[in-house]
Amino acid sequence: MSDIASIQIRPTGRTTIRRSEDLLLKEQIDRHVQLFHIGQLITSEINLDILFDVLAEQTIQIMDTQRCSVFLADENGANLTAFASTDLKKNQTKMPSDFGIAGWVYRNRLPLNIPDTYKDARFYPGIDRLTGFRTNNILCVPLINRNGECLGTLQTLNKNSGDFTDDDRELFSYLANYVTVAIENAKLYEKLKAADEAKERVINHLSHELKTPLSIISAAFDIIEKKTSAPEDLRIKNAAQRGKRSVARLMDLQEKVGDIMQLLPVEQDSKVMSLINDTIDILEELNEGSQDRPEGIFDLARKRVDCIFTVQSPRIERISLQEVLLKILSKMPTSTKRNYPKIHSQIANGLFVFIDRQVLEKVLGGLLKNAAENTPDEGRIEITIAETDRDIRIDFRDYGIGISAKNQKNIFSGFFHTHDTNTYSSKHPYEFNAGGAGLDLLRIQAFSKMFDFSVQFESRRCRHIPLDTDLCEGKISTCPHIQEKADCLASGGSIFSITFKKEGRPGS
Repeated sequence: MSDIASIQIRPTGRTTIRRSEDLLLKEQIDRHVQLFHIGQLITSEINLDILFDVLAEQTIQIMDTQRCSVFLADENGANLTAFASTDLKKNQTKMPSDFGIAGWVYRNRLPLNIPDTYKDARFYPGIDRLTGFRTNNILCVPLINRNGECLGTLQTLNKNSGDFTDDDRELFSYLANYVTVAIENAKLYEKLKAADEAKERVINHLSHELKTPLSIISAAFDIIEKKTSAPEDLRIKNAAQRGKRSVARLMDLQEKVGDIMQLLPVEQDSKVMSLINDTIDILEELNEGSQDRPEGIFDLARKRVDCIFTVQSPRIERISLQEVLLKILSKMPTSTKRNYPKIHSQIANGLFVFIDRQVLEKVLGGLLKNAAENTPDEGRIEITIAETDRDIRIDFRDYGIGISAKNQKNIFSGFFHTHDTNTYSSKHPYEFNAGGAGLDLLRIQAFSKMFDFSVQFESRRCRHIPLDTDLCEGKISTCPHIQEKADCLASGGSIFSITFKKEGRPGS
């Protein structure tokens, strides 16, 4: 027993090998876990400028190297340009796509592991001379997207612990897949951003170009109407009045676009020159073809110019919400053609906000108009105010047709109406389904950013007309889907809410 007890079990060579294999396996697992986290990091970044630094830092970290770079091909594949690099300036280093290690990998669409770069004829040492860095070894892989297109190459230089291995090449190829996705996402974002900026420039230009001709047309209709007082001129006078109403609609559209675009920075010199040029145009066209100039023409021009071009700085003041709401309610039109929804308001006195008065009137008036145009005749609109210790919220609730889930995503995008295109038609403001260009809500959102209030909404599409192509009768008593008015009020509707900081100035 003592002899058996004294026997010591020593580790064998096989056990040692097993432990080495376990350590190697653990190291591989750790690197792939790290790769997964890096993939999440770089594919979630859509800002190109930030993506450069993230790519370089994470690649060097996981590959344990000294340098890395990404070269991307141009549209025709003739050249490779440095997209991201630790030692090359972005977009300032360009070479033919069949040149150097990167060119070979791009052309052949195969990874390349070069243990001694200066002994490989494909290596171009000119980059080292440019940067002052000596490349000892290099691992380069192609960037191939899901469509099978090669976008460029990813390469890393000078591994700290010796030569690159097959495991390094495999890991680096996996990383290249993440890099490809990240680059394509970032480029798509840049294209969308550029398209959005181009859209803003176009809208701004169109809004500006509308100002002068609309002013001239309006002035011309004024002159025609004043000079057609004889009974035989009645048809001409009626036509002029119809023309004035159409111009008024266009000018309302232009005013809304102008309110939105004025929130964007504009160079003062450009505004002054534009003002001068457009003033000259107004004077010339108002006087064109007329030997006896209308009386007060220059006063008329000055008033038009002031009305159209003057951009007044916002005047922040303490305003009574009750006063403004009563004012916009008093402007609600009356009509023999439409039985407008009943408006129920709970407007307490003594509630104030700090904001520009005209802005507040446009915001609240726009929400009332929006509610009226989406609520059928004999319907109901509620305006309520709720306050807390920190803020004041105004709710405009309509019991109308509501907004479909699909359209709710785009409701603040501008030039967007919730009606199906085939059923859409512009009508007079405040009429049911009047629609419009969708600028009221976009303007409100733009104002909210400038004057530090928030806009929210919730909506439920009427269950009897769930599709955008479904039409509402426009009058509760003629709706074939319901038995009584309460059924309509419970079927759909929207709530738009404006929240102001209580007794606080914007930005406070």
